[in-house]
Amino acid sequence: MAWTGIGPALAACAEGQGLVAWGRCVGGALVDTTGRLPLDPPGPEGAVGRVEGSLVGGTLVVDRAEWSEVGPALPAAARVEAIRRRFELVARLRAELGARGYLEVDTPLLLEAAGTDPFIEPIPAELRPTWNPQLGERTLYLHTSPELELKRLLCLGFPAIFQVGHVFRQGDLSPWHEPEFCMAEWYRVGWSAAQLADELIEVCAQIMPLPEVHRLSVEQLCGVDLLDLQEGPALSRALGWPEEPFVHAFSRLWLERVEPRLVELGAVLVVDWPAALSMLARRRPEDPRVAERFELVVHGVELANGFGELTDPVEQRARFQADLAMRAVEGLPAAPMPERFLAALAAGIPPCAGVALGVDRLIALALGVEGVAPTLSSPIGCRSSS
Repeated sequence: MAWTGIGPALAACAEGQGLVAWGRCVGGALVDTTGRLPLDPPGPEGAVGRVEGSLVGGTLVVDRAEWSEVGPALPAAARVEAIRRRFELVARLRAELGARGYLEVDTPLLLEAAGTDPFIEPIPAELRPTWNPQLGERTLYLHTSPELELKRLLCLGFPAIFQVGHVFRQGDLSPWHEPEFCMAEWYRVGWSAAQLADELIEVCAQIMPLPEVHRLSVEQLCGVDLLDLQEGPALSRALGWPEEPFVHAFSRLWLERVEPRLVELGAVLVVDWPAALSMLARRRPEDPRVAERFELVVHGVELANGFGELTDPVEQRARFQADLAMRAVEGLPAAPMPERFLAALAAGIPPCAGVALGVDRLIALALGVEGVAPTLSSPIGCRSSS
């Protein structure tokens, strides 16, 4: 019979019955993610092994044991329970989206073009021929988000889809950021940004206890009339700062004035973003100064970013071109134009809304740990010692 784990085995085992168990010896007991079994005599601390014996008073009296060589404990050993809970919560997230009518899909990780955003840098992957010289050498990119490929599926007629998987972005390590992290992204045809924002809050509440969610506009949080200050250095002038483009002045304003307030507020759905920060969101038809974009921030941690999606291929190409121009000005590496995505938009995409949720951050908040690393089996910072 296949081994089912210590917890199920104990539940099925009677007093005095023989038992075979497998696990790690911690504090005189054999443990795995399903339970804990005291041993008599205890095994070597930290070793992994197979133990045979009889159950007496809840303790396994050992007849025979085979232990691995005792070495340094794996860095992940202290995080086993958090890692187990992570897997459970990811499964719950998938089930929640499936119950809401979303079809789970998967899309390519390697793309010819991963996007043009000046503030998100993709990680290149060099492709070279091994046995077939016709392949040719070229640079592909690990995707920074499944967004472009998921929207191509919407163009093919998929009305409600989601993907949970890893994405990759250049960047330094921090308590809340890893270059490789898990993202859940979902889209529904025919929905508005407001409808999807409501659903996002409901989904997150199934994974973690959410405090009251305050719905505040970007202007309310910043305390500045931003919408008429989106051109050039108008915002920095209004604030009495050295002249710089709107996006840089806004970033400073957000960091200095808004982020401390977001921590105090608990949970905030940030709405009514300036169109200059629309990314791939459409502009509000009745007020083109405003983007149909929302962000969910909990305890100061950005959890999700969602859009009423831009479906106009002409405007989307113009935005990509503006991104590329900014990359050149900022001295950033050039990025290829996402032509496959633009071709899909030109073929026709229905009105839709989409959202990307940082799974690692959501789970860290759900488990009450400081940062994402405690819930990861192998965070980047630990890999050299694992």
